[in-house]
Amino acid sequence: SRLSRRHEVRQFSQTRLRDLKRPDFVREVRYTPSYREYRYKNLLGSGLCELMERHGFGAPVLCGYPLRLSSPQLLRQWIEWADTIIVEFPWQYSYVRSQAGAKPVVLAAHNVQAAKSRSGGEVGLADRMLIACTDRLERQAVLGADLIIAVSSEDRQEFAQRYGAEVDKIVVVPNG
Repeated sequence: SRLSRRHEVRQFSQTRLRDLKRPDFVREVRYTPSYREYRYKNLLGSGLCELMERHGFGAPVLCGYPLRLSSPQLLRQWIEWADTIIVEFPWQYSYVRSQAGAKPVVLAAHNVQAAKSRSGGEVGLADRMLIACTDRLERQAVLGADLIIAVSSEDRQEFAQRYGAEVDKIVVVPNG
């Protein structure tokens, strides 16, 4: 909302199944005259998000793959329209980067996902595979992004140490 004071902001969100089932579900929301959100309905993506949440893994790391499979026309149009693209999660980064061409892509990280996914205690084979997937997707996003927004100086250091990211391209914005 703060960006929309001086810029037009378009937010493309992936929905969860529980969101789609709500009677008050709305696909498009206008928060301000220059800030709108489009909530993308895709049963495969929504189902994967729900499944991962129910499994207890917490992060829907597989939810970027439905973007690649469905290649939503509106998202492609908005990427073409944008001057700068902000991606919120590392699992969405690869698809967005593939569509963005030479445009700057910013990773607005909520935390270091790979570290967060390892903090759950006892893990089975499925969890280890998801952790490895999280690490691979996050590494690609961190090293490929033109700028990384971290929510703390600790996360900034973790991105630099874990993935070898340039500290100069990681800024701290304590928005969490």
